[in-house]
Amino acid sequence: MLPCDNVFVCSGVQSPFIVKNLGYRLPIIPLKGYTFTQKREKEHSFRYCHKDYMSGITVSNWKKIIRYTSFCTDIMGINYEIPTNRNLFERTEEGLS
Repeated sequence: MLPCDNVFVCSGVQSPFIVKNLGYRLPIIPLKGYTFTQKREKEHSFRYCHKDYMSGITVSNWKKIIRYTSFCTDIMGINYEIPTNRNLFERTEEGLS
């Protein structure tokens, strides 16, 4: 055992299972969200992340990409499959996901 004051568990939905034997309960609800990534164009030159609370969309840029993220998520439980009806866009640019 390594003596310490704090421990950070960064294991996503698996975190409750990891700390359960230590007597802790983590109230984590697994969610699946929606994102779309595209190559950043010149007109996407904003510096900060934008969040539209009316539509639930967040737009952020990083290096050569811009990402749109939906505020809407699905409560799926622990399920690593991606529903086929969510696959609305196909990868069109190399290196984008």
